[in-house]
Amino acid sequence: MTRSFEELAALAARGDDALWASVSRNECLASARAFVREYRRQVRERHDGGASGTNVVRLLSDGADTLLRGVFHFALRNVANRAHVLSRVSLCALGGYGRAELSPHSDLDVCLLYEGTLDPSIEALNDYLVPFLWDTGYAVGYGIRTVEEAMALAKDDVQAFTSFLEARLIAGDNTPFARLKLFVRDWPTKSRTAAFLQLRVRERREALPEEYRDLYRPDPDMKENVGGLRDLHTAMWLLMFAYGTEDLDEVAAQGLITPEEHLEVVEALDFMWRIRNELHFHAGRQENRLTFEHQRHLAEALGYGASDLRSVSRLMEDYYAAACRLRRFLHAAVAVCDRSTAMNMLDGEEPSDRGRLPDYSIRDGELYVGQNDPNWFAENPVRFMEAFWECARYGVSLSRSTERLVAANLGLIGETFRSNSLARRFFVAICSQPLEAGHTLRHMANTGVLGSYIPEFAAVQGLIRYEDFHHYPVDEHTLRAIEALGEAPNLSESVGAC
Repeated sequence: MTRSFEELAALAARGDDALWASVSRNECLASARAFVREYRRQVRERHDGGASGTNVVRLLSDGADTLLRGVFHFALRNVANRAHVLSRVSLCALGGYGRAELSPHSDLDVCLLYEGTLDPSIEALNDYLVPFLWDTGYAVGYGIRTVEEAMALAKDDVQAFTSFLEARLIAGDNTPFARLKLFVRDWPTKSRTAAFLQLRVRERREALPEEYRDLYRPDPDMKENVGGLRDLHTAMWLLMFAYGTEDLDEVAAQGLITPEEHLEVVEALDFMWRIRNELHFHAGRQENRLTFEHQRHLAEALGYGASDLRSVSRLMEDYYAAACRLRRFLHAAVAVCDRSTAMNMLDGEEPSDRGRLPDYSIRDGELYVGQNDPNWFAENPVRFMEAFWECARYGVSLSRSTERLVAANLGLIGETFRSNSLARRFFVAICSQPLEAGHTLRHMANTGVLGSYIPEFAAVQGLIRYEDFHHYPVDEHTLRAIEALGEAPNLSESVGAC
């Protein structure tokens, strides 16, 4: 009688050598492959039925956990000194698998941690695990290290440290795993946090290939592109390092983002995962590039209508909106981790300090208002425009706390505000700043002020018109055109020098 993977895994875990002697590797492998096929089929069925992106990546991670635990017990049945080995090893998930965020064709990143020396029993365990996992059909990234080796690697390699930050115990003894997690939790100091922040942000800003630097690229890579999943990962790494937060719920619980921001990020992330899951299922492989052909399929598969240009436009409008939210979250994470470098590092600018203005202060290139008085804008809504005018005048951005205050008071911008002559004068003055108008108007758009003040602008935010030869959404075209005008004087100088 053919035994299921679950039956064989339970048999291996039970420790009955007489029963296990009749079980061959081929039988174990066949049952494991059957389990993977059936589990993926069930998850695909859930996905096609409308399951959320979050639900699907969690289910896929749970299935991989079940597989690895079973294979681990199979391997243990084939080594000597099993009890001794079991007390010295931890099988850990790393990377996206450690975060329990597997898409249908994601790699499994796994590490076998052990205490002491590499004796023949641990070698035998390792030799069984690695080829078996590959033979089940997964692409596996695998490493074997002592706890001390892992600690040393984490000190010297930021990628390794980040990976260990997200490690999760799958099978084996908790002791090696707990030692490593304690190390990565306690190793950060103020100076190391600053160095980690600078390295990670510089990596995201400078090491990113040119093709990934445009959030509104027509065929974005939804993992590596600006606004993609890597922005979310980078933000979470920074917050883990600086505050010890494990997930978005903890980030919100510590007050690092507002409940509204938390909901925005959760919804954007779920949308990204749902798209990525469908992309993997459709392509039959790991795929992150939203080519136009993939966009047509996704639009139809995810309920945007027939695969015509309008349906594709609506899909990509939602994608760019989600990407903007993830990008804003990365900016927010940088700001709360190290205010002295904050947005300037991410945007490639140097911090500045211009002292104090009447009613405002500027520190590290950021504008603060009214000592963060929650009634600052309610007392005089014209201050919305005045604050952005000061930003344009001094070439700075709103501070994180001021942005939050703006977001909480956007409801004050209505018809009365729009008809206010002083608010209008401030807005005209902003637009009259030749070098800073584009940057300031973009900041106003990102905070919701521009769309609230000019409803016609809000109507075209995120709107894609492929048939009109727009390379970007209409609002992005508008902002880029204004920014280009700001560069015109520099362009004229360079042309004149030729």
